[in-house]
Amino acid sequence: MKEYNSTFSSAAKHNNISSTQAEAIFDDYVNIPRQTLPRVICIDEIYSKTSRKNKYSCLLLDFETSNLIDVIINRRKTTLLNYFEKIPKSERENVEYVSMDLYETYRSVVKLRLPKAKVCADPFHVIKNYNEALDKVRKRVMNKFPKKSVEYYLLKKFNWTLFKDEVRENESKWNKKLHRYINYPQILDLILRISDELRTAYYLKSDYVYFNKHSNLENAENDLWKHIEEMKKSNIQEILKLKKTLINWSQEIINSFTFIDGRRITNGIMESKNGIAKEIKNNAKGYKNFLRYRNRCLYCMNKTTKPNYAGSHKSIRMKGWPRGRYKKNK
Repeated sequence: MKEYNSTFSSAAKHNNISSTQAEAIFDDYVNIPRQTLPRVICIDEIYSKTSRKNKYSCLLLDFETSNLIDVIINRRKTTLLNYFEKIPKSERENVEYVSMDLYETYRSVVKLRLPKAKVCADPFHVIKNYNEALDKVRKRVMNKFPKKSVEYYLLKKFNWTLFKDEVRENESKWNKKLHRYINYPQILDLILRISDELRTAYYLKSDYVYFNKHSNLENAENDLWKHIEEMKKSNIQEILKLKKTLINWSQEIINSFTFIDGRRITNGIMESKNGIAKEIKNNAKGYKNFLRYRNRCLYCMNKTTKPNYAGSHKSIRMKGWPRGRYKKNK
């Protein structure tokens, strides 16, 4: 069960026992304690649906070692506050940075329970929000044109060119709709000519991507507020709404330009761990027992984690125990 793509059914079949027995043995021998809170924490959620009330589980990750610290049953504020409150204050005060997406609950919990930690907004999620705003502008502009028009065709079929950091030049191909040979950069140019609003939104997004790549901790505050001023001038409703988000998270965005051991603090490493957690859930077709799911994630994702016997009835779990030993009393 150390491999995340294993299942209790496959382990049971391999050892000639039932799936229920395999689960019971795992529950007895794998009860992983929480790891000590590190200097830099990444926090994110995964759709686990371990019960009707708990659809999302919260994952805590050590940014420097990539080890999974713990899995929390849900991401509700009260649950997270109670979880961190049980951890000694001296340990909580050792946390210096917490990387997260733009989820207000996480930020408020950190301020209340990890007061010495600086919150860093994950750059990927900020750009994701920018792309979502740009996509809303695209859809609004697209719906103004007839479905058989060239404008609708370009905005519908080649919308992906708007969200690439760089659209590389390729070999020109014949396009039946446009009646010409054309490559992707030329298609992007045609798209940007359709609407002034779309073009402005696109260049603002590109400007933010450039800022995210090339700014630093010293210049980030000045560069960010310059960009926000440009957003104000656009008068595009979707961009103005996003502007409020950037202002609300401005300090956290600036903090995200902090580097630890040559690496910028992001939640990027969390994405791969989320993928493993999803794979564990999907292979089992879901978990109804949260503790089993938590222990399985910690056991699979941390290489040095080993089983530790926690049960009280070891004998009936031993390999080779004769089947049919117990008879029903009359």
